Amino acid sequence: MSLLEHSLENYEDRLFELETADPLPTVEQVLDVLTARDVVHALLCDRTRDVIRRPAVLTYLDRRLKKQSEKITRVADLSDLRTSFHPTAEAWWWFFEAPVPVYWWDRFDRLWNALAIFLSLLCLFALYSISTRFLSGDRDTLGSVVVALQTALTGLVIGGVLTRDGHMTIDRVLTTLKVPIHFKQEGRLILVTLLLTFLISFRLSFPLISHAYTSTGAKDYEAGRLVEAQLNYQRAINLNPDNLEARFKLALALEDLGESEAASREYRIVSSSRKTDPNALNLEGLNNLARLYILTEGYDEAVPLLLQARDQVSPEAEYLRYSILKNLGWARLGQERYDEAEVYLQEAVKIDDAMAPAHCLLAQVLEELDQSQARSPPGKAASREPDKQTPMKISGTEWQGND
Repeated sequence: MSLLEHSLENYEDRLFELETADPLPTVEQVLDVLTARDVVHALLCDRTRDVIRRPAVLTYLDRRLKKQSEKITRVADLSDLRTSFHPTAEAWWWFFEAPVPVYWWDRFDRLWNALAIFLSLLCLFALYSISTRFLSGDRDTLGSVVVALQTALTGLVIGGVLTRDGHMTIDRVLTTLKVPIHFKQEGRLILVTLLLTFLISFRLSFPLISHAYTSTGAKDYEAGRLVEAQLNYQRAINLNPDNLEARFKLALALEDLGESEAASREYRIVSSSRKTDPNALNLEGLNNLARLYILTEGYDEAVPLLLQARDQVSPEAEYLRYSILKNLGWARLGQERYDEAEVYLQEAVKIDDAMAPAHCLLAQVLEELDQSQARSPPGKAASREPDKQTPMKISGTEWQGND
Protein backbone atom coordinates (compact mmCIF):
# COMPACT_ATOMS: atom_id res chain seq x y z
CA MET A 1 0.00 0.00 0.00
CA SER A 2 1.33 3.42 -0.91
CA LEU A 3 2.00 6.07 1.72
CA LEU A 4 -0.85 8.19 0.35
CA GLU A 5 -3.32 5.32 0.67
CA HIS A 6 -2.15 4.70 4.19
CA SER A 7 -2.62 8.40 5.05
CA LEU A 8 -6.16 8.27 3.67
CA GLU A 9 -6.97 5.31 5.91
CA ASN A 10 -5.54 7.14 8.92
CA TYR A 11 -7.62 10.20 8.03
CA GLU A 12 -10.73 8.03 7.81
CA ASP A 13 -10.04 6.36 11.19
CA ARG A 14 -9.48 9.70 12.96
CA LEU A 15 -12.62 11.08 11.36
CA PHE A 16 -14.66 8.08 12.53
CA GLU A 17 -13.44 8.62 16.08
CA LEU A 18 -14.52 12.26 15.84
CA GLU A 19 -17.96 11.30 14.54
CA THR A 20 -18.61 8.68 17.21
CA ALA A 21 -17.41 10.78 20.16
CA ASP A 22 -20.25 11.20 22.65
CA PRO A 23 -21.38 13.79 23.40
CA LEU A 24 -18.50 15.89 21.99
CA PRO A 25 -15.00 15.06 20.84
CA THR A 26 -11.92 16.25 22.69
CA VAL A 27 -9.52 18.86 21.43
CA GLU A 28 -6.95 16.06 20.87
CA GLN A 29 -9.38 14.22 18.60
CA VAL A 30 -9.99 17.42 16.63
CA LEU A 31 -6.25 17.96 16.21
CA ASP A 32 -5.79 14.31 15.10
CA VAL A 33 -8.31 14.77 12.30
CA LEU A 34 -6.94 18.13 11.16
CA THR A 35 -3.30 16.99 11.15
CA ALA A 36 -4.27 13.76 9.38
CA ARG A 37 -5.86 15.89 6.69
CA ASP A 38 -2.66 17.95 6.57
CA VAL A 39 -0.65 14.80 5.78
CA VAL A 40 -2.97 13.87 2.93
CA HIS A 41 -2.69 17.37 1.54
CA ALA A 42 1.09 17.37 1.77
CA LEU A 43 1.37 14.01 -0.03
CA LEU A 44 -0.99 15.17 -2.77
CA CYS A 45 1.18 18.21 -3.31
CA ASP A 46 4.31 16.03 -3.63
CA ARG A 47 4.35 15.21 -7.34
CA THR A 48 7.02 12.49 -6.90
CA ARG A 49 4.55 10.24 -5.08
CA ASP A 50 1.98 7.95 -6.66
CA VAL A 51 -1.34 9.50 -7.45
CA ILE A 52 -4.32 8.59 -5.33
CA ARG A 53 -5.99 5.41 -6.55
CA ARG A 54 -9.41 6.21 -5.09
CA PRO A 55 -10.03 9.97 -5.57
CA ALA A 56 -13.72 9.66 -4.71
CA VAL A 57 -12.79 8.47 -1.22
CA LEU A 58 -11.08 11.78 -0.38
CA THR A 59 -14.09 13.75 -1.59
CA TYR A 60 -16.37 11.57 0.50
CA LEU A 61 -14.22 11.97 3.62
CA ASP A 62 -14.02 15.73 3.19
CA ARG A 63 -17.81 15.94 3.01
CA ARG A 64 -18.02 14.03 6.29
CA LEU A 65 -15.44 16.35 7.85
CA LYS A 66 -17.40 19.45 6.84
CA LYS A 67 -20.48 18.00 8.52
CA GLN A 68 -18.53 17.89 11.78
CA SER A 69 -17.62 21.59 11.62
CA GLU A 70 -20.13 22.53 14.31
CA LYS A 71 -18.69 19.96 16.74
CA ILE A 72 -15.16 21.10 15.96
CA THR A 73 -15.87 24.79 16.55
CA ARG A 74 -17.73 24.01 19.78
CA VAL A 75 -14.76 22.25 21.42
CA ALA A 76 -11.78 23.97 19.80
CA ASP A 77 -10.82 27.57 19.18
CA LEU A 78 -9.47 27.23 15.66
CA SER A 79 -8.22 30.82 15.56
CA ASP A 80 -6.02 30.02 18.55
CA LEU A 81 -4.85 26.72 17.05
CA ARG A 82 -3.95 28.42 13.79
CA THR A 83 -1.39 30.55 15.62
CA SER A 84 0.46 27.34 16.53
CA PHE A 85 0.18 25.32 13.31
CA HIS A 86 0.26 28.18 10.76
CA PRO A 87 -1.88 26.52 8.07
CA THR A 88 -1.96 27.95 4.58
CA ALA A 89 -5.09 29.44 3.05
CA GLU A 90 -5.57 26.21 1.06
CA ALA A 91 -6.07 24.24 4.28
CA TRP A 92 -9.77 25.02 4.55
CA TRP A 93 -10.28 22.51 7.39
CA TRP A 94 -8.48 24.88 9.75
CA PHE A 95 -10.92 27.72 9.00
CA PHE A 96 -14.27 26.38 10.07
CA GLU A 97 -16.55 29.14 11.39
CA ALA A 98 -18.95 28.63 14.22
CA PRO A 99 -22.54 28.77 12.92
CA VAL A 100 -24.36 31.99 13.66
CA PRO A 101 -27.22 31.16 16.03
CA VAL A 102 -30.70 32.13 14.90
CA TYR A 103 -32.71 33.98 17.52
CA TRP A 104 -36.42 34.62 17.56
CA TRP A 105 -35.95 38.40 17.32
CA ASP A 106 -33.98 38.02 14.09
CA ARG A 107 -37.31 37.74 12.31
CA PHE A 108 -37.67 41.50 12.90
CA ASP A 109 -34.38 42.36 11.16
CA ARG A 110 -36.18 43.79 8.11
CA LEU A 111 -38.24 46.00 10.38
CA TRP A 112 -35.11 47.24 12.18
CA ASN A 113 -33.43 47.99 8.83
CA ALA A 114 -36.49 49.89 7.60
CA LEU A 115 -36.62 51.92 10.83
CA ALA A 116 -32.89 52.65 10.56
CA ILE A 117 -33.37 53.99 7.02
CA PHE A 118 -36.36 56.09 8.12
CA LEU A 119 -34.47 57.55 11.07
CA SER A 120 -31.51 58.21 8.78
CA LEU A 121 -33.76 60.34 6.58
CA LEU A 122 -34.91 62.22 9.69
CA CYS A 123 -31.24 62.76 10.57
CA LEU A 124 -30.60 64.25 7.15
CA PHE A 125 -33.60 66.55 7.56
CA ALA A 126 -32.38 67.63 11.00
CA LEU A 127 -28.87 68.23 9.64
CA TYR A 128 -30.31 70.36 6.85
CA SER A 129 -32.39 72.38 9.30
CA ILE A 130 -29.38 72.96 11.57
CA SER A 131 -26.90 73.83 8.83
CA THR A 132 -29.22 76.28 7.06
CA ARG A 133 -29.63 78.28 10.28
CA PHE A 134 -25.87 78.64 10.62
CA LEU A 135 -25.33 79.27 6.91
CA SER A 136 -27.96 82.00 6.65
CA GLY A 137 -25.58 84.67 7.91
CA ASP A 138 -21.91 85.41 8.43
CA ARG A 139 -20.31 82.33 9.95
CA ASP A 140 -18.18 82.45 13.06
CA THR A 141 -16.11 79.64 14.60
CA LEU A 142 -19.14 77.81 15.94
CA GLY A 143 -20.91 78.07 12.60
CA SER A 144 -17.89 76.65 10.74
CA VAL A 145 -17.61 73.75 13.18
CA VAL A 146 -21.31 72.97 12.82
CA VAL A 147 -21.11 73.00 9.02
CA ALA A 148 -18.05 70.71 9.04
CA LEU A 149 -19.76 68.38 11.48
CA GLN A 150 -22.87 68.42 9.32
CA THR A 151 -20.84 67.30 6.29
CA ALA A 152 -19.19 64.48 8.22
CA LEU A 153 -22.41 63.26 9.80
CA THR A 154 -24.23 63.35 6.46
CA GLY A 155 -21.61 61.06 4.95
CA LEU A 156 -21.76 58.79 7.99
CA VAL A 157 -25.54 58.52 7.91
CA ILE A 158 -25.84 57.93 4.18
CA GLY A 159 -22.90 55.56 3.99
CA GLY A 160 -23.54 53.72 7.24
CA VAL A 161 -27.10 52.74 6.46
CA LEU A 162 -27.43 52.80 2.69
CA THR A 163 -24.09 51.40 1.40
CA ARG A 164 -22.25 48.11 1.84
CA ASP A 165 -19.00 49.77 2.88
CA GLY A 166 -20.93 51.77 5.43
CA HIS A 167 -22.45 48.57 6.80
CA MET A 168 -18.98 47.09 7.18
CA THR A 169 -17.75 50.21 8.97
CA ILE A 170 -20.62 50.11 11.44
CA ASP A 171 -20.10 46.38 11.91
CA ARG A 172 -16.48 47.03 12.85
CA VAL A 173 -17.61 49.69 15.31
CA LEU A 174 -20.09 47.25 16.83
CA THR A 175 -17.40 44.58 17.02
CA THR A 176 -15.09 47.03 18.79
CA LEU A 177 -17.89 47.72 21.24
CA LYS A 178 -18.22 43.93 21.71
CA VAL A 179 -21.78 43.86 20.43
CA PRO A 180 -22.78 40.29 19.41
CA ILE A 181 -23.07 39.76 15.69
CA HIS A 182 -26.74 38.74 15.95
CA PHE A 183 -27.47 42.25 17.23
CA LYS A 184 -26.01 43.84 14.09
CA GLN A 185 -29.30 45.27 12.75
CA GLU A 186 -30.37 46.37 16.19
CA GLY A 187 -26.96 48.00 16.68
CA ARG A 188 -27.33 50.03 13.49
CA LEU A 189 -30.78 51.14 14.61
CA ILE A 190 -29.45 52.16 18.04
CA LEU A 191 -26.57 54.15 16.51
CA VAL A 192 -28.91 56.03 14.16
CA THR A 193 -31.33 56.66 17.05
CA LEU A 194 -28.52 58.07 19.19
CA LEU A 195 -27.44 60.32 16.32
CA LEU A 196 -31.00 61.55 15.80
CA THR A 197 -31.37 62.16 19.54
CA PHE A 198 -28.18 64.22 19.54
CA LEU A 199 -29.32 66.28 16.55
CA ILE A 200 -32.76 66.93 18.06
CA SER A 201 -31.18 67.92 21.37
CA PHE A 202 -28.83 70.28 19.55
CA ARG A 203 -31.73 71.74 17.59
CA LEU A 204 -33.72 72.29 20.79
CA SER A 205 -30.74 74.10 22.29
CA PHE A 206 -30.99 76.87 19.66
CA PRO A 207 -32.76 79.26 22.08
CA LEU A 208 -29.88 78.88 24.55
CA ILE A 209 -27.27 79.44 21.84
CA SER A 210 -29.31 82.38 20.59
CA HIS A 211 -29.31 83.88 24.09
CA ALA A 212 -25.51 83.45 24.24
CA TYR A 213 -25.14 85.33 20.94
CA THR A 214 -27.42 88.05 22.32
CA SER A 215 -25.22 88.43 25.41
CA THR A 216 -22.10 88.60 23.24
CA GLY A 217 -23.75 91.23 21.05
CA ALA A 218 -24.67 93.28 24.12
CA LYS A 219 -21.02 93.27 25.23
CA ASP A 220 -19.93 94.38 21.76
CA TYR A 221 -22.56 97.13 21.78
CA GLU A 222 -21.42 98.44 25.16
CA ALA A 223 -17.82 98.45 23.91
CA GLY A 224 -18.79 100.44 20.83
CA ARG A 225 -18.24 97.59 18.38
CA LEU A 226 -21.49 98.18 16.55
CA VAL A 227 -20.81 96.03 13.48
CA GLU A 228 -19.81 93.03 15.62
CA ALA A 229 -22.88 93.60 17.79
CA GLN A 230 -25.10 93.69 14.70
CA LEU A 231 -23.62 90.39 13.45
CA ASN A 232 -24.09 88.63 16.78
CA TYR A 233 -27.66 89.88 17.13
CA GLN A 234 -28.38 88.67 13.61
CA ARG A 235 -26.91 85.23 14.41
CA ALA A 236 -29.12 85.08 17.48
CA ILE A 237 -32.19 85.87 15.36
CA ASN A 238 -31.20 83.29 12.73
CA LEU A 239 -31.17 80.59 15.40
CA ASN A 240 -34.31 81.82 17.15
CA PRO A 241 -36.54 84.22 15.18
CA ASP A 242 -38.71 84.64 18.32
CA ASN A 243 -35.82 86.19 20.25
CA LEU A 244 -37.42 89.62 20.68
CA GLU A 245 -34.61 90.85 22.91
CA ALA A 246 -32.10 90.28 20.10
CA ARG A 247 -34.39 92.02 17.61
CA PHE A 248 -34.88 94.99 19.88
CA LYS A 249 -31.15 95.36 20.53
CA LEU A 250 -30.42 94.84 16.84
CA ALA A 251 -32.73 97.78 16.11
CA LEU A 252 -30.79 99.92 18.58
CA ALA A 253 -27.50 98.99 16.91
CA LEU A 254 -28.95 99.68 13.46
CA GLU A 255 -30.11 103.11 14.65
CA ASP A 256 -26.58 103.93 15.78
CA LEU A 257 -25.26 102.72 12.43
CA GLY A 258 -27.65 105.07 10.65
CA GLU A 259 -29.84 102.32 9.16
CA SER A 260 -33.18 103.74 10.26
CA GLU A 261 -35.27 101.76 7.80
CA ALA A 262 -33.84 98.43 8.94
CA ALA A 263 -34.24 99.50 12.57
CA SER A 264 -37.91 100.38 11.92
CA ARG A 265 -38.47 96.94 10.46
CA GLU A 266 -37.13 95.26 13.60
CA TYR A 267 -39.17 97.56 15.85
CA ARG A 268 -42.31 96.65 13.91
CA ILE A 269 -41.65 92.95 14.46
CA VAL A 270 -41.06 93.49 18.17
CA SER A 271 -44.08 95.73 18.64
CA SER A 272 -46.43 93.44 16.72
CA SER A 273 -45.40 90.26 18.54
CA ARG A 274 -48.08 88.61 20.63
CA LYS A 275 -45.81 86.01 22.18
CA THR A 276 -44.97 88.07 25.26
CA ASP A 277 -46.91 89.47 28.19
CA PRO A 278 -48.15 93.10 28.22
CA ASN A 279 -45.89 96.02 29.10
CA ALA A 280 -42.54 94.69 27.85
CA LEU A 281 -40.54 94.81 24.64
CA ASN A 282 -43.71 95.37 22.63
CA LEU A 283 -44.17 98.77 24.24
CA GLU A 284 -40.50 99.64 23.89
CA GLY A 285 -40.76 98.72 20.22
CA LEU A 286 -43.84 100.88 19.77
CA ASN A 287 -42.17 103.80 21.53
CA ASN A 288 -38.92 103.59 19.59
CA LEU A 289 -40.68 103.05 16.27
CA ALA A 290 -42.78 106.15 16.95
CA ARG A 291 -39.64 108.10 17.81
CA LEU A 292 -38.18 107.20 14.40
CA TYR A 293 -41.37 108.45 12.76
CA ILE A 294 -41.08 111.70 14.71
CA LEU A 295 -37.49 112.19 13.58
CA THR A 296 -38.70 112.03 9.97
CA GLU A 297 -41.73 114.26 10.76
CA GLY A 298 -44.13 111.35 10.46
CA TYR A 299 -46.23 112.64 13.35
CA ASP A 300 -49.49 111.14 12.13
CA GLU A 301 -47.91 107.65 12.11
CA ALA A 302 -46.25 108.15 15.48
CA VAL A 303 -49.25 109.31 17.54
CA PRO A 304 -51.40 106.13 17.28
CA LEU A 305 -48.42 103.99 18.28
CA LEU A 306 -47.67 106.17 21.28
CA LEU A 307 -51.28 106.21 22.40
CA GLN A 308 -51.32 102.42 22.29
CA ALA A 309 -48.18 102.25 24.37
CA ARG A 310 -49.49 104.84 26.84
CA ASP A 311 -52.67 102.88 27.49
CA GLN A 312 -50.79 99.62 28.08
CA VAL A 313 -47.71 100.73 30.00
CA SER A 314 -47.56 99.72 33.64
CA PRO A 315 -47.50 102.55 36.23
CA GLU A 316 -44.43 100.90 37.76
CA ALA A 317 -42.46 101.32 34.52
CA GLU A 318 -41.76 105.00 35.19
CA TYR A 319 -38.91 105.45 32.73
CA LEU A 320 -40.87 103.88 29.87
CA ARG A 321 -43.99 105.87 30.78
CA TYR A 322 -41.94 109.07 30.88
CA SER A 323 -40.47 108.33 27.46
CA ILE A 324 -43.88 107.60 25.91
CA LEU A 325 -45.43 110.78 27.30
CA LYS A 326 -42.43 112.84 26.26
CA ASN A 327 -42.66 111.47 22.70
CA LEU A 328 -46.41 112.09 22.66
CA GLY A 329 -45.81 115.69 23.58
CA TRP A 330 -43.14 115.91 20.92
CA ALA A 331 -45.48 114.45 18.25
CA ARG A 332 -48.34 116.77 19.22
CA LEU A 333 -45.93 119.70 19.09
CA GLY A 334 -45.07 118.68 15.54
CA GLN A 335 -48.78 118.55 14.71
CA GLU A 336 -49.17 122.03 16.24
CA ARG A 337 -51.66 120.68 18.79
CA TYR A 338 -50.05 122.58 21.58
CA ASP A 339 -52.73 122.12 24.25
CA GLU A 340 -52.41 118.33 24.12
CA ALA A 341 -48.65 118.55 23.90
CA GLU A 342 -48.60 120.62 27.10
CA VAL A 343 -50.73 118.03 28.95
CA TYR A 344 -48.51 115.11 27.97
CA LEU A 345 -45.29 116.96 28.72
CA GLN A 346 -46.56 118.11 32.10
CA GLU A 347 -47.31 114.48 32.98
CA ALA A 348 -43.81 113.48 31.87
CA VAL A 349 -42.25 116.22 34.05
CA LYS A 350 -44.23 114.95 37.06
CA ILE A 351 -42.79 111.46 36.56
CA ASP A 352 -39.18 112.63 36.33
CA ASP A 353 -38.51 116.30 36.90
CA ALA A 354 -34.76 115.85 36.48
CA MET A 355 -34.91 114.78 32.83
CA ALA A 356 -34.17 117.66 30.48
CA PRO A 357 -35.88 116.56 27.20
CA ALA A 358 -39.44 117.00 28.51
CA HIS A 359 -38.56 120.43 29.95
CA CYS A 360 -37.07 121.58 26.65
CA LEU A 361 -40.12 120.45 24.68
CA LEU A 362 -42.48 121.95 27.25
CA ALA A 363 -40.72 125.30 26.93
CA GLN A 364 -41.25 125.22 23.17
CA VAL A 365 -44.93 124.35 23.64
CA LEU A 366 -45.50 127.15 26.14
CA GLU A 367 -43.80 129.60 23.81
CA GLU A 368 -46.06 128.53 20.94
CA LEU A 369 -49.12 128.81 23.19
CA ASP A 370 -48.14 132.32 24.25
CA GLN A 371 -47.71 133.37 20.64
CA SER A 372 -51.02 131.71 19.73
CA GLN A 373 -52.85 133.60 22.49
CA ALA A 374 -51.25 136.83 21.41
CA ARG A 375 -52.59 136.29 17.90
CA SER A 376 -56.11 135.30 19.05
CA PRO A 377 -58.97 137.88 18.73
CA PRO A 378 -59.94 139.74 21.92
CA GLY A 379 -62.28 137.78 24.19
CA LYS A 380 -61.20 134.39 22.78
CA ALA A 381 -58.53 132.16 24.23
CA ALA A 382 -56.95 129.14 22.64
CA SER A 383 -58.41 125.91 23.92
CA ARG A 384 -56.14 123.74 26.03
CA GLU A 385 -58.46 120.72 26.20
CA PRO A 386 -56.89 117.66 24.48
CA ASP A 387 -58.92 115.62 22.04
CA LYS A 388 -60.53 112.39 23.11
CA GLN A 389 -59.03 110.16 20.42
CA THR A 390 -59.19 106.49 21.40
CA PRO A 391 -56.36 104.40 19.96
CA MET A 392 -56.55 100.70 19.22
CA LYS A 393 -54.88 98.47 21.79
CA ILE A 394 -52.26 95.72 21.45
CA SER A 395 -50.50 93.47 23.91
CA GLY A 396 -46.94 94.00 25.11
CA THR A 397 -44.42 93.05 27.83
CA GLU A 398 -42.32 95.11 30.24
CA TRP A 399 -38.71 95.84 29.32
CA GLN A 400 -36.12 98.52 29.95
CA GLY A 401 -34.74 100.15 26.83
CA ASN A 402 -33.83 103.40 25.14
CA ASP A 403 -36.40 106.13 24.57
